[in-house]
Amino acid sequence: MAGSFDFLHIKRRTEGSSNELSFDVLEHMSDESAGKSSRRAKEPKALKTPKAPKAPKAAKTSTTASLHATTGRETAASLPSQGEVEKRKKARQAHRVRLYAFVAVAVVVLVAVGVYAGLRFQEDQADVTSHVNELVERLSAVDESLVEIDGMMADPLNADEAEQRAKYLAGMPKLTTELNRISVDAQSLLSLPIDELAELAVEQINSAAQTRNGMLVAASEAFNLSSESSAQVARANSVWNDVLKADQHVREAISDSNKATTQEATNEALEAIRSAIDEFSEALWELQDISGTYGVDFADQEAYLTKKIEALQLAAATDEALLAGNRAAATTANDAYAEADAEAVRLAAELPPSIGDIVQEGFTKNMASIEERYQEARERTVVADSVIRDYLG
Repeated sequence: MAGSFDFLHIKRRTEGSSNELSFDVLEHMSDESAGKSSRRAKEPKALKTPKAPKAPKAAKTSTTASLHATTGRETAASLPSQGEVEKRKKARQAHRVRLYAFVAVAVVVLVAVGVYAGLRFQEDQADVTSHVNELVERLSAVDESLVEIDGMMADPLNADEAEQRAKYLAGMPKLTTELNRISVDAQSLLSLPIDELAELAVEQINSAAQTRNGMLVAASEAFNLSSESSAQVARANSVWNDVLKADQHVREAISDSNKATTQEATNEALEAIRSAIDEFSEALWELQDISGTYGVDFADQEAYLTKKIEALQLAAATDEALLAGNRAAATTANDAYAEADAEAVRLAAELPPSIGDIVQEGFTKNMASIEERYQEARERTVVADSVIRDYLG
C-alpha cells in the first residue's frame, strides 16, 4: 500500500544482474546445447557405421539441467542474505523515524512561532489600547480648560468677561505644548503592529489634538483682538472726550475774541484758537490711526474734524487780520469761518452718540473671520472625538 512518504522508497535496479537472466538468453543457450549434441550424434552416420541409439534428449536434458544448476548457484550467490535484508529494513525504518521526528520538530517550531506571534500581537494590541486610553485622558485634561474657552468664544467681545479671557489666554501656550506632545505620541503608536480599528482611533486622536490646537489658535487671536478692542474703545472714547473739551474751549475763545476790544484780548483769543486747532488735529490723527490699524470706520468723525479744523483756521485768520488792521480781510475770513463752522455743526449733529460703539462694530467685523475658523476647527474636533468614542465603546 502506498504511503505518505512513498517518495522516500528507493527502487533497486535489478535488470541485467545475476539473479535476473533474460528468457531469450536462456532459450538461446538451450538451443545451442541441443545443436552441439546433434552434430556429435550424426558423426557415426558419416562413417557408415550402424546407427547408435540417439541420445539428444538425454544430452539436452543434461545440458539444460547443468545450465539451471549454474544459474541457480549464481542467483543464490547474488541475492542478499537474510541479515542484510533485515539491516536494510532497519535502516529504512530509522530514516523514516528521523524524518518523522524532523517534521514533528518543524511543526512544533512553526506552531510555537505562530503562538508567539499571536501572543505578541495581543500584547501589542493591549499596549496600544493602554496608550490610547492614556492619550484620551490627556485630551480630557486639556478639555477642562477648552470647555471654558469654548463658552467665552460664544461672545468673544463681551466686556464683562475680559478678565476671564485674559486668564485663559495666559494658559494657552501650555495647552498648545501638551496637544503637540499628544500628537507626537499618537503618531509614534502608528509604528506598532496594530489592527485597523486601533489605527483609525490613533489617527483620530492625532487629528483631535491638531484640531484642538486649531481651536486654541483661533481663540487666542479672538481673545487678543477682544483685548485690543477694549483698549481701542477706551482710546477712541478718550480722544473724543478731548475733542468735546477742545470744542467747548474754542467756542469760549471765539466768543471772547468777538467781544475783545483790546489787542491783548484778541491775542489771547487767537492763542486759544490755535491750541484748539492742534487738539483737533491730534484727535484726527488718533482716529485715522485706529481706523487704519483695525479697519474701524471713522469716516464721519474724520469729516467733522476736518471741517472743524478748517473753521478754526478761518477764525484764526480773522483775528490775525484784525491785529494787522486789515478789516476787509478780517470780514472775508469771518464770513468763511461762519459758513465752515455751520457745516461742522451739521456734521456733528449726525454723529452717533458713542464713538465706542463704532469701534466695537469694527472689531466685530474683524472677529467674524476668526470665529469662522474657530467653528471649523471645532466641528473637526467633534468628528474626531466621535470616532474615538466609538473605538473605546
